[in-house]
Amino acid sequence: MVTPEDDRAESVSYPEPLPQAPKTLIIIPAYNEGKNIGAVLNGIQKHIPDIPILVINDGSSDNTETIAQQHNAKVISLPCNSGYGVALQTGFLYAVKNNYSIVVQMDSDGQHDPANIAVLLEEAQKDDCDVVIGSRFIGKAHYKTSFARHAGMLLFGTIASIICRQKVTDPTSGF
Repeated sequence: MVTPEDDRAESVSYPEPLPQAPKTLIIIPAYNEGKNIGAVLNGIQKHIPDIPILVINDGSSDNTETIAQQHNAKVISLPCNSGYGVALQTGFLYAVKNNYSIVVQMDSDGQHDPANIAVLLEEAQKDDCDVVIGSRFIGKAHYKTSFARHAGMLLFGTIASIICRQKVTDPTSGF
């Protein structure tokens, strides 16, 4: 039996649901970074405490895995050192399999400032970007490197800028 109240429920206009924050994961490939990983994780947890962290332990022979676990990071340990690329692939595959829509990639040696994660996330969400790359050369950043490395980064930056039709100042950033 249909009552007048049932008809009213169908004619009510409901607002759109509030947007959900994209499911975000921070991935950190690490090889023998026991001396650095704790400080990196502390910095992330200080600035972005609610985002899960995945450390990909790339066959370390030191205490990298233990320290990461002590800082409540999820750890995937590879059986041997397979290289940075394999560690990154492992992290991205984990993100895909677990339905993360945003992945922040950081180095484990402390060269990326965790305070900048919020800026990267804001940029990614603001323009619905597929890729956002942090740069060590914009603003007050003073990153020192050898002449050969700087020349290579300049060359790759120019190539990436042409291909992407966007200015890319630090294509080897890793952040």
